[in-house]
Amino acid sequence: MTKKNTDTPYAMLPAPPLHRRIIAMLYDFAVAITGIVIISLVLISFISPQESIPPLSPLANTLFAFQLLLSALYFVIFWLKKDYTLGMSVWKLRISDSAGNKITPMQAIIRYFSIISIIALGFIISHQLLHLSSGSSVLMSILFLGLSLMWSLFNPDKLALHEQLSRTKLIDIRFNKLSNPSNEIQ
Repeated sequence: MTKKNTDTPYAMLPAPPLHRRIIAMLYDFAVAITGIVIISLVLISFISPQESIPPLSPLANTLFAFQLLLSALYFVIFWLKKDYTLGMSVWKLRISDSAGNKITPMQAIIRYFSIISIIALGFIISHQLLHLSSGSSVLMSILFLGLSLMWSLFNPDKLALHEQLSRTKLIDIRFNKLSNPSNEIQ
């Protein structure tokens, strides 16, 4: 357990409720997917303008790795530079370490890959072990992500599983007088 640093503005702020976490995540998912799809379509039009890319081919796997990299860049850069992503900004959420300080690059990377690993685990278990269809496996991935978020309901510090693994936390800044000069709860 990390000692609380009460000198930082985020040290004593509460964790957001589960519904605010989920809605911010949906916002970020929409932003990230939109950017990734546009960049991927432009890239594909140069690489393979006349042909489709066969699934599981080296080119498809390279494109998937590139898309994961774009996703990682979106989240990690925003977390490190701004303490929030676009979805978190709309819902007045910030990210910090467990003491209320800025997160380190390693924490951001661990946080991102913890989330991706939870999603992948759901897909692998359902698709490879249970032999479910791809569509059902995607639903299972979403279920695994939901369960990792619901972890915050039972954790004494209100941390989701990926937050516990990365030693980060989300903070609800609606109650922060420093970031909300009007002192009104929005």
